[in-house]
Amino acid sequence: SLAEKLGIKDKEKITVSIDGKKIKITAKITKGIEENTVSIPLGFGHITGKFSKNIGANPLVFLPYKRDLLTENFIFHPLKIKLEKEKI
Repeated sequence: SLAEKLGIKDKEKITVSIDGKKIKITAKITKGIEENTVSIPLGFGHITGKFSKNIGANPLVFLPYKRDLLTENFIFHPLKIKLEKEKI
């Protein structure tokens, strides 16, 4: 797996960066996704809120704000990322 190639273990803190934008997340190693793929769920990153401020990370910061002209759905493209283990 990609995690094994990079020496990343389950529940290890990592930094994901794309074009200078970074988020810190906890790795969750799972089976069932394409080799050489990183999947980050949406909806767990909050920057405001009485109880949820600064909890989690929002991967939407990486996505260009582009929409399909016909459907107005967001257009998602594969992105080239960099993964780094958190330095202790």
